Formats: sequence, structure tokens, C-alpha cells
Amino acid sequence: TVLLLAFDEDDDGTAEDWGPNESDGFGDGVSRVIGRYGNALRVDGAGVVTVPHNPDIAGGGPFSMELWMRHDGPSTDLEVLAVKGDPSTYGMALFGESLLFGFDESDGTEWATVSTGVTDGDWHHVVGVFDGGELSLYIDGAMASSTPTFGATPALNTLDLSIGSFFGVGAALTGEIDQLRLYDEALSASEVVDLSTDGEACPLGGNLALDARASA
Repeated sequence: TVLLLAFDEDDDGTAEDWGPNESDGFGDGVSRVIGRYGNALRVDGAGVVTVPHNPDIAGGGPFSMELWMRHDGPSTDLEVLAVKGDPSTYGMALFGESLLFGFDESDGTEWATVSTGVTDGDWHHVVGVFDGGELSLYIDGAMASSTPTFGATPALNTLDLSIGSFFGVGAALTGEIDQLRLYDEALSASEVVDLSTDGEACPLGGNLALDARASA
């Protein structure tokens, strides 16, 4: 794990990194609600959580992105869950009923794998994996889609990781994100299954927002 944002804090302005690198995120125009575990990040069509660029989240090789998400109905436009830079080293987004996970090459060529089934208003465990030759999406522990990348490599950049929108200027989510985790390796199918049933990724402390509102 190179990043773990549980979104359990009661201060909407900070998202503490429970991983080993202390890569805290900083929120603007977002809130907390009762989530899948503890609290969750709520984005209401505007706002962003930004994790400043650092070598630990730079990507470029095999990687995985894990999160819990909740979205009530298909989106009417592109909605970003998380994206690193532009061209993007890695990213996950919604468009209509489709969940997209992938990356851009340095020339802007886009690679993605696409699935559905996450816009029914329930919480879903989602994992995107790039193993160097293939992009894969897992939903609730099961492989949902995969796409070969034929030797393509992700673009590298020094831009921040943007969560919940495209750097606060568009493609904002209307939904919730919980337990977002990045890995600098390609998770195996068995590891994804274990993660989908493991529960809370970090210990719940005394930092839960007492005034968090339920959204389900």
C-alpha cells in the first residue's frame, strides 16, 4: 500500500493517509457522510480532495487502485473518482452506467477497461489493476472486465492526485467514496477477493464525525 485514505476524520479539509508515507489529502468543497466503514467522502457535483504529487504515488509501472463507492443512478456526464495528472498516469471514472479504469500514454492515447453494475445506489467494492500488459476491473471481488494494452505504458507527470473531480474544475462526482487505497503492484485475483471481504482497512479511532449524515 502506498496510499490509504479512509475519510474517517471529522475535518472535511483533511484526508489522513493511513498508509506508510503520510501523503495526506486536502479537501475543498466536499463533506463527510456515514460510509461503508465509519465515514466516507461525499462529493455533491463540485469540490475535490487533492493529494500532492510525490514519488510514492507517481506510478508508471504495474499498479492497483481499490475503493468502495456508492452512486445513485447513472451519471449524466463524466464523473471522476480519482485521477493522477493529465495525461493521466492512472484514473477511474463513471460515465452513465459505465465504470472506466485505465491510463493515458504520453501522446494522449487513452487505454481503459469498462464495466457496469455500480450505479444502483448500493456500496460496491471496486479494484482496478494494471499488470504491465492488461487492465482489469473487479467489482465486489469478481472480475468484471479486462483489456490488453499491447505494450503501452502510462504517462508520467508531477501533477497531483485528484479525487472526486478533475482537479476541481469539472467532471465532479455526485456520490460517495470510502477506503481509497493505491498499490505500486498488480494485485492478484485472490488478493482482490480477500480485500472485498476483509472489512475496514484501518482501525476505527475516535475521529469519526459526530454530525455525519446518512446518505443511503
